[in-house]
Amino acid sequence: MCEPRFVVYTRADCSLCDVFVAELAEQLGPSRLSYEVRDVDADPASHRRFGLKIPVRCPQVPDNVLNPQATWEDPQAYELQARKLASLFRERFTRFAGLVSAEVLAAGPQP
Repeated sequence: MCEPRFVVYTRADCSLCDVFVAELAEQLGPSRLSYEVRDVDADPASHRRFGLKIPVRCPQVPDNVLNPQATWEDPQAYELQARKLASLFRERFTRFAGLVSAEVLAAGPQP
């Protein structure tokens, strides 16, 4: 198989992704056009601390804009601020802890 000519981003439990990849494989058949399937959530651009699933590609948007840390001049300053924000959120959310499920509590920012 030749070098992939394009990348198909998917994610686990995405039935539309599964349908698209299956349809693509069927349509392309044994053609010389190749592609690579990548799990978008396994991409380092996913921001794990806040549990967000951030897109890594968007038409007409520069890739670095979709990576919050890449928009800062100083990556270490970004990291410190992100940790501070996550900590403030957790601290302030404690007042709601008795009103929400364990699942909601677990979905908040991680240290």
